[in-house]
Amino acid sequence: MIGALSFAAPLVLFALAVLPVLWLLLRAVPQAPNRTRFPGLFFLRQLRNREETPSRTPWPLLLLRMLALAGLIIALAGPRLNAPEEAGGDGPVLVVLDDGWPAADTWQLRRTALAAIAAETADTDRQIWVLTTTPLEAERREDALRGPMTPEDLSRYADSVSPRALAPVRGDTMPLLRDLSRRFDGNGDIRWLSDGVYTGSDLPERRFADRLAELGSVSVYREQLDSGPAGVQALTSIAYRADRLEAVITLSEPAQAELSGTLNVTARDGRLLQQAGFTIAAGAATARTDIDLPLTLRNEIGAVRIAGQRSAGAVQLADASSRRSLVGIAGSGEQLSGTLLDGGFYIRQALAPYALFTDGTISDLAASDATVIFLDDIGRLRPGDAEALGQWVEDGGILIRFAGPTLADVAQDASRAAESELLPVPLRGGGRAFGGALTWEEPQNLGGFAEDSPFGDLQIDPEIIVRRQILARPGADTAERSWAYLEDGTPLVTARPRGEGMLVLFHVTASPSWSELPVSGLFVEMLRRLTALSVTEAASLDPDQTFAPYRVLDGFGALSEPSDTAEPITAAQASAGASADLLPGLYGSPDTPLAVNAVTASTSLGPLAAIGAYANARPRLYQERQPVTLARWFLVAAILLILAEMLYTMLLQNKLIPGFRRSGTAAIIVAACAMTIAAPHDAMAQERPPIDRKAIESALNTRLAYVITGDREIDTLSDAGLRGLSFELARRTALEPADPVGVNLATDDLSLYPMLYWPVTAATPVPAEAVLARLEAFMANGGLIVFDTRDGERVIGNSQTQEGLALRNILELMNVPPLEPLPTGHVLGRSFYLMDDLPGRSDQGPIWVEAQGAVGNLNDGVTPIIIGGRDWAAAWAVDQYQRPLRPMGPGGYRQRELAFRAGINMAMVALTGNYKVDQLQAEALLDQLGEEANP
Repeated sequence: MIGALSFAAPLVLFALAVLPVLWLLLRAVPQAPNRTRFPGLFFLRQLRNREETPSRTPWPLLLLRMLALAGLIIALAGPRLNAPEEAGGDGPVLVVLDDGWPAADTWQLRRTALAAIAAETADTDRQIWVLTTTPLEAERREDALRGPMTPEDLSRYADSVSPRALAPVRGDTMPLLRDLSRRFDGNGDIRWLSDGVYTGSDLPERRFADRLAELGSVSVYREQLDSGPAGVQALTSIAYRADRLEAVITLSEPAQAELSGTLNVTARDGRLLQQAGFTIAAGAATARTDIDLPLTLRNEIGAVRIAGQRSAGAVQLADASSRRSLVGIAGSGEQLSGTLLDGGFYIRQALAPYALFTDGTISDLAASDATVIFLDDIGRLRPGDAEALGQWVEDGGILIRFAGPTLADVAQDASRAAESELLPVPLRGGGRAFGGALTWEEPQNLGGFAEDSPFGDLQIDPEIIVRRQILARPGADTAERSWAYLEDGTPLVTARPRGEGMLVLFHVTASPSWSELPVSGLFVEMLRRLTALSVTEAASLDPDQTFAPYRVLDGFGALSEPSDTAEPITAAQASAGASADLLPGLYGSPDTPLAVNAVTASTSLGPLAAIGAYANARPRLYQERQPVTLARWFLVAAILLILAEMLYTMLLQNKLIPGFRRSGTAAIIVAACAMTIAAPHDAMAQERPPIDRKAIESALNTRLAYVITGDREIDTLSDAGLRGLSFELARRTALEPADPVGVNLATDDLSLYPMLYWPVTAATPVPAEAVLARLEAFMANGGLIVFDTRDGERVIGNSQTQEGLALRNILELMNVPPLEPLPTGHVLGRSFYLMDDLPGRSDQGPIWVEAQGAVGNLNDGVTPIIIGGRDWAAAWAVDQYQRPLRPMGPGGYRQRELAFRAGINMAMVALTGNYKVDQLQAEALLDQLGEEANP
């Protein structure tokens, strides 16, 4: 779309009115006649004048002169495209910049507006101030106001400023505005680069707008949406339900038409786990959508994002506390199951919001994916069950047992039996009762919790009374293993580690028959913290525990390395949410982080358009394009027209080509002028386009390349992966590749790269036919394409993932050779390292290569294509210090080493072809030579 045309000096255009007068004058004044002197009258009478002087100026010459003069006038008027509005007044300028996450998705509009303001004030001596509205730390609050600045300073600031991952808090800037009052004295030019959104109450926003109006004339920049205002989109929460996740999407104002979108659910290592669609009805501002994943994948969720939105508010980070356990319950008998006498009923009620449940026998539960198993009053264990359960605990399971009559009866024998290994402390037989005629003493209240236990910060409920319990044998170990105890010091909850897991015993029943604990809120919190041990490494949820920053969220919603000045936080600070002193991001261990999000369920969004002071301000629209000055082009055209006029005049006077006739001259000159004016465009079309810098550098250096998908996280991971592979190639082989580069399949020259890594996502579109032809030519000329769907872990049987379907849609339109699973002894397993497979971060799923002996093979037996779902780039990815960026799962370090070897083998095949094929077939060749020598 062509922007609006304006002029820097529009009054000069009045000179165009003089052109008709000049036209008439030039027509009335003829050219000077040619004079010929002759010696005699006789000859004069016989002379015939074949060249007559016209009585009027020829119309082509007149037209050229008029056009040249018009071009000069227009050039002096200073025509411009996309010119900004003229600055009002001569007072100081205050630019109010909303630099929070609501502005991130359209941030370039604000940079363009800042550059336009700098251009407006370039020829003035007006002072410029910039006020940002996102909160800063208390000691840096004055930094929100910058100035006075020159237009050059503002232009440099526009190139460097970026949005922050916080929402604007405009009320915090009121003291700074009061300081500006005496400088502006009501004569200021206020430019509010607004994001159109407020969070929280609108009262501070009204006061802020009123304060701006006191400084001078206020202009508010707003976005122009083709389909009407749809508001800023934010992902306010991901709530865990019993069997699913529920995501809540919120708009800052109701949608005028139905709005659809997609949520991308990614794992902690960057893998795409699922895409879920959502729809916001017309007139609504909120939508809810379910994310249905198996529990194992649900616990791997690292982030949920609104696709196509580049802001911190469109992201919800998930941490270890949001993961759920699979809880197995082995009860005391089917006759009590589901009743108020069944301890399993109270366990389910307490953990319903935090876990999924499964029932079965002890051996079945030990063989399942359960991370926590409850034994409700189970005394004797069969040897097979005890052995299976013990191994399950040593592998990392949490076994939680509850006392009861059955366990009390066998406690004496259990202390000498094999199942005593599944108790945290040795027990006394029988049990201890309070408050009866034959009891020892009165019922007991809770006495407290061990400080180093998961219950260390819990408050004692004085209403909880214990009437009966199973006693632990006295000893030093018993005291150390007590996590909760009664007023008289006897243990209520004991625990000890075993292997990688934990044994926990409640010395009371899971039902209210022995105490009021199961019907209290304290019981819910105690069980929640115990089950949380199965999905986190944190043994304590102490609010004063500190967590070091791991990754911080920027305004565009991308995770990055924290700065050197970032400080650790406490769990209590994280629960309070993001603030100036606590940036959104991940804190603590990479495997069990603590997440702080920019937007929470309590965040409220509203449109600034509803505030009167905002609506009454002078509106301006953000411009998508920079101003373009056209004066030089009109000046060039005027000069060319003057040259054409001079040429035509010489032709008329026969001074350029003697004998040249005027017949047809007008048509020739007019055509030449047209060609002259159009010459820059036509010549440009005929010239060879310049070679870009990237192509030159790639031609001079060997580089690995990856396909740019448009997804920032995937492209960053691909770059880091090929960077790590290039480093290993330089370290282990004679090849020293330069840094990898991302390529655009439609515009970049693919022939400069030996290997092309293409991470296929569910949203990968089918390329245009011209791009498919370029890919076919790349493979036919010796290039190797590695298609990576990154879905090996999620492929079950013959099922198709979304990534696999996207790749199939691409390959169906390409002329690819016949494919087969990677055979044993293939050159890919022998080109550098001897390997039978090509593992990546995953080693699941088949790898497809060109079938050996395929008809029409153009690469002399070298496969031009590799297809797999191994997520190779994630296995190769390293940071600037060569530290791995993604975990490898069960394979660990060995798996990563094998992945690097697989990548080196791929690169060697892409660079050297089949030079080792003969070595692989040496035995067959020798046999053939022997047969020919001895027929």
